[in-house]
Amino acid sequence: MKKEKNKNPIQPVSGTKVPRFAGPSTFARLPELRDVESCDVAIVGIPFDAGTSYRPGARFGPQSIRQASRHLRTNYHPSYDVEPFKVQQVADAGDITCNPFNIDDIPFKKNVVHFVYK
Repeated sequence: MKKEKNKNPIQPVSGTKVPRFAGPSTFARLPELRDVESCDVAIVGIPFDAGTSYRPGARFGPQSIRQASRHLRTNYHPSYDVEPFKVQQVADAGDITCNPFNIDDIPFKKNVVHFVYK
Protein backbone atom coordinates (compact mmCIF):
# COMPACT_ATOMS: atom_id res chain seq x y z
CA MET A 1 0.00 0.00 0.00
CA LYS A 2 1.48 3.31 -1.09
CA LYS A 3 1.51 6.16 1.40
CA GLU A 4 -0.56 9.14 0.24
CA LYS A 5 1.46 12.34 -0.19
CA ASN A 6 0.49 15.38 1.82
CA LYS A 7 -1.12 17.69 -0.74
CA ASN A 8 -0.69 20.91 1.24
CA PRO A 9 2.41 20.76 3.42
CA ILE A 10 2.76 23.41 6.11
CA GLN A 11 5.35 25.88 4.86
CA PRO A 12 8.06 27.65 6.87
CA VAL A 13 7.03 30.99 8.37
CA SER A 14 7.72 33.75 5.86
CA GLY A 15 10.21 36.49 6.75
CA THR A 16 7.76 39.02 5.32
CA LYS A 17 5.13 38.06 7.90
CA VAL A 18 7.29 37.52 10.99
CA PRO A 19 10.84 38.94 11.19
CA ARG A 20 13.57 36.31 11.08
CA PHE A 21 14.78 37.18 14.59
CA ALA A 22 11.32 36.39 16.01
CA GLY A 23 8.94 33.46 15.70
CA PRO A 24 9.54 29.75 16.16
CA SER A 25 13.06 28.55 16.87
CA THR A 26 12.81 25.46 14.70
CA PHE A 27 14.96 24.39 11.77
CA ALA A 28 14.31 26.82 8.88
CA ARG A 29 11.24 28.05 10.82
CA LEU A 30 9.40 24.85 9.90
CA PRO A 31 6.54 23.48 11.98
CA GLU A 32 7.27 21.17 14.89
CA LEU A 33 6.53 17.48 14.43
CA ARG A 34 3.62 17.64 16.89
CA ASP A 35 1.97 20.33 14.72
CA VAL A 36 1.67 18.22 11.56
CA GLU A 37 -0.56 15.26 10.87
CA SER A 38 2.10 13.29 8.98
CA CYS A 39 5.65 13.99 7.95
CA ASP A 40 7.85 12.99 5.00
CA VAL A 41 11.12 14.34 6.45
CA ALA A 42 11.91 14.96 10.12
CA ILE A 43 14.88 17.07 11.22
CA VAL A 44 16.35 15.58 14.42
CA GLY A 45 19.14 16.95 16.62
CA ILE A 46 21.49 14.89 18.77
CA PRO A 47 23.14 17.16 21.37
CA PHE A 48 26.03 14.89 22.35
CA ASP A 49 29.72 15.67 22.77
CA ALA A 50 31.04 13.15 25.29
CA GLY A 51 33.17 11.47 22.61
CA THR A 52 35.16 14.59 21.71
CA SER A 53 38.63 15.49 22.97
CA TYR A 54 39.79 19.06 23.53
CA ARG A 55 36.77 20.42 21.68
CA PRO A 56 33.68 20.10 23.84
CA GLY A 57 30.64 21.98 22.69
CA ALA A 58 29.19 19.70 20.01
CA ARG A 59 26.12 19.46 22.25
CA PHE A 60 25.29 23.02 21.19
CA GLY A 61 25.32 22.05 17.50
CA PRO A 62 21.60 21.34 17.00
CA GLN A 63 20.62 24.58 18.71
CA SER A 64 23.15 26.58 16.68
CA ILE A 65 22.07 25.01 13.39
CA ARG A 66 18.43 25.83 14.12
CA GLN A 67 19.37 29.40 14.99
CA ALA A 68 21.44 29.86 11.81
CA SER A 69 18.76 28.24 9.63
CA ARG A 70 16.33 31.07 10.44
CA HIS A 71 18.02 32.98 7.63
CA LEU A 72 17.48 30.30 4.99
CA ARG A 73 15.38 31.32 2.03
CA THR A 74 13.12 28.35 1.42
CA ASN A 75 11.77 29.30 -1.99
CA TYR A 76 12.34 27.90 -5.47
CA HIS A 77 15.73 26.28 -6.14
CA PRO A 78 16.63 26.98 -9.79
CA SER A 79 19.38 24.34 -10.10
CA TYR A 80 17.07 21.54 -9.00
CA ASP A 81 13.86 23.08 -10.39
CA VAL A 82 11.94 22.43 -7.18
CA GLU A 83 10.41 24.10 -4.14
CA PRO A 84 11.43 21.51 -1.54
CA PHE A 85 9.02 22.47 1.22
CA LYS A 86 6.05 22.49 -1.16
CA VAL A 87 6.51 18.95 -2.45
CA GLN A 88 6.98 17.23 0.92
CA GLN A 89 6.09 17.86 4.54
CA VAL A 90 9.21 18.63 6.55
CA ALA A 91 9.08 19.16 10.31
CA ASP A 92 11.46 19.75 13.19
CA ALA A 93 11.34 16.75 15.52
CA GLY A 94 13.43 18.39 18.23
CA ASP A 95 16.39 16.84 20.00
CA ILE A 96 16.93 13.28 21.11
CA THR A 97 17.52 12.87 24.84
CA CYS A 98 20.93 11.42 25.61
CA ASN A 99 23.07 10.87 28.68
CA PRO A 100 26.01 13.34 28.57
CA PHE A 101 27.90 11.47 31.33
CA ASN A 102 28.09 7.97 29.88
CA ILE A 103 29.60 7.40 26.44
CA ASP A 104 28.54 3.73 26.56
CA ASP A 105 24.95 4.94 26.56
CA ILE A 106 25.41 6.28 23.02
CA PRO A 107 22.14 7.64 21.67
CA PHE A 108 22.55 5.98 18.27
CA LYS A 109 22.18 2.52 19.75
CA LYS A 110 18.62 2.84 21.00
CA ASN A 111 17.27 6.37 21.25
CA VAL A 112 17.51 7.24 17.56
CA VAL A 113 15.83 4.05 16.42
CA HIS A 114 13.11 4.41 19.07
CA PHE A 115 12.62 8.11 18.30
CA VAL A 116 12.37 7.70 14.53
CA TYR A 117 10.19 4.59 14.45
CA LYS A 118 7.86 5.23 17.38
